[in-house]
This record gives sequence, C-alpha cells and structure tokens, in this order.
Amino acid sequence: MGHPYAPAELQLPGYVPLQLSQSQILAPYLGTSLLLVLAIWLVSGRCRGLSKIDRLLMCWWAFTGLTHIVIEGTFVFAPGFFRKENPNYFDELWKEYSKGDSRYVARDTATLTVEAITAVLEGPASLLAVYAIASHKSYSHILQFTVCLGQLYGCLVYFITAYLDGFNFWGPRLCTSYSSLQLCSFKCHNLKGKGNSNQASLKVLLVFCTAIVIPKEQRAVQ
Repeated sequence: MGHPYAPAELQLPGYVPLQLSQSQILAPYLGTSLLLVLAIWLVSGRCRGLSKIDRLLMCWWAFTGLTHIVIEGTFVFAPGFFRKENPNYFDELWKEYSKGDSRYVARDTATLTVEAITAVLEGPASLLAVYAIASHKSYSHILQFTVCLGQLYGCLVYFITAYLDGFNFWGPRLCTSYSSLQLCSFKCHNLKGKGNSNQASLKVLLVFCTAIVIPKEQRAVQ
C-alpha cells in the first residue's frame, strides 16, 4: 500500500493509513494545551512574589515540558506506530506529523536521537524550571538558559543532518521555529539589572539567543 510521505520510494512495510483527520488530531491537542496553560496560570497566581512574566514563563515551561515528555516520548518509545491496525491518538499524530518530515516515520537515527534527548532530558528539565520559578530558586535562570541551549543544539543537529541528507524527505510548507519561540519566551527572565555582573553577562547571552530565528521543519498541511 502507498503512503503520503516524501520521497515516494520510501519503504514502509505494513503501513496503515491515517484514520483521524487533521482537525481530529489538532482539536484535542489544542484543547488540552489551553486547559494546561489556564491551570498553571491560576495556580501560579497563588504563589507569592511572582510577576506576570514569571507566571507566563511557568505556563510556557509546563506546556513545552509536557509536550516533550508526552508527545515526543511516545514517538521515541513506539517504533512501529505507522503499522498498528488499531492505532491510538499518538500513533495518528505522528503519522500526520511525518507528512512534513518523513524521517520520523522512517525512524531516522539522528532524528530519533535528538527526540530521545529532548523527551528524556529537556522535558523533565522544563518541568523543573516551573518549580524553580515558583520557588524562586537560585538556579532558575541558568536552568532555563541551559534548556534553551539544548533546544538550539538539537535544532542545529536536525538541520545539519537534513542538509547533508539532501532535504528529500520534507513536505511543501515552512513553519516558524519552535525552538526560536522557546528561546524568545525565556528572554532575560526577571534579570532586572541589580548590578550583579553574572546576571549582566547572562542577560547579554540571552539577548543574543533570542535574536536567533531558525526555520522549523516543513510540514504538509492539507
């Protein structure tokens, strides 16, 4: 049976076509994400000494952390998702996502490695950032900065390997980089220039990182 991925000659033995439409995949994801963000926003309002920026960052890190763990984690630990006769929601999500980059459905080793690091390390670290912000931990800033750098490193690996492989597995459309959004969301979190040279140096690095814009993988939107 044929498949909708590029290149057309990609071999996917046992491929089972999508059973959910794009809207059926997006609606639960967007609805759950909005509920999560709303919940974190309300809970963060009970934490003392948090600015609106702090609360927004908590919402973002909770969202991105759970996305890494739940969404990307299911990809990492479900190698045969495209062959399942009775697929679950996440199997369908990754079959749809792979229309934009067939390295996912083909289980490309570089892509799988990047996603595994993201799900296993960066996901939990993002949730730790939520706790660190809420608790005013001293390591909050450097933790967020480190996760941002990890995301940037993953994007570099992603695009460099894509270039070396010839870009023959991408769908027809471009999207804005998720990683650039994550870097911008961090944006000098709560560094208010109190004369601390370490904070000043960190602020310069953060501004540099938030200026970076990287095109995300092309995804087919039918």
